[in-house]
Amino acid sequence: MRNSVATFLAGVCRNAPFERGRWRIGALASRLFESGAVPRGRRTVSTRHGFAMHLDLNQFVDRAIYCQGEWEPMETTLFRQVLRPGDVVADVGANIGWFSLLAAQLTGPRGRVHAFEANRDTFTLLGANIALNQAANIEPHLVAVGEVKGRAQIVHREVGNAGADCAVIRGGRQSVPLVRLDEVLADMPLRLIKLDIEGWEAKALRGASGLLDKPGGPDLVLEFTPEFLRAAGDDPAELLRWLTALDYRLNIVTPAGLEPLDAGVLKRRQSYLYCRKNQFRSLLLKAA
Repeated sequence: MRNSVATFLAGVCRNAPFERGRWRIGALASRLFESGAVPRGRRTVSTRHGFAMHLDLNQFVDRAIYCQGEWEPMETTLFRQVLRPGDVVADVGANIGWFSLLAAQLTGPRGRVHAFEANRDTFTLLGANIALNQAANIEPHLVAVGEVKGRAQIVHREVGNAGADCAVIRGGRQSVPLVRLDEVLADMPLRLIKLDIEGWEAKALRGASGLLDKPGGPDLVLEFTPEFLRAAGDDPAELLRWLTALDYRLNIVTPAGLEPLDAGVLKRRQSYLYCRKNQFRSLLLKAA
């Protein structure tokens, strides 16, 4: 009975022709899944943004997409407002492909999306989702991204949340190649780099310095979690200073829109930043 109710509620939330209050329906479905009373397993669904996804409901990100029909709506709206047909995008920490598929849809057949994912199991599902949508403009990379070439190992920090996996130099359970973005994507006209790699954002950005240190450098959308950055050996404040020195304007993504960076960002548990070179084009975050 609970399985039927959870499935019904999630379906209503994913397909509702309205936004106001929709999240409450998805939250009810999510609570039923989180209670453990509803079987999880694998499902395939259509999302609210026109592409389909294979989901493993044992995983946190997948359950959120199943119950709400989307993932990280503020950043999703930002992608829709920034990306244009023909753009080239790097999705660093692609997970099962939400932002890669979204970017592929927005940039079209003339665009290109490079999806970087270091967890082998997650990478397999990423590949399945690329195939499911026949997204020929996505190129997946089974690698970790950092500031030096070599090998990295992957640490599983949370059971049931592969999105929380992080890279380390030693002490992990999986070993994958470690690459620099400015070598893998050299000479590509990147429009945007999105980074969500659990504290390795500073390392990945330093490894992209050859792409960032020029007037036409790409926009950045990154998860900024001071605790994770410090755990990886980086100073969050220094990262912000470095980006500013590269002529990036730093803004916080909020439900109300983009707001200029403030000192409080170092005290918050987590923020999402939108960084753009030179003239900042104001973006009002509205539902797509």
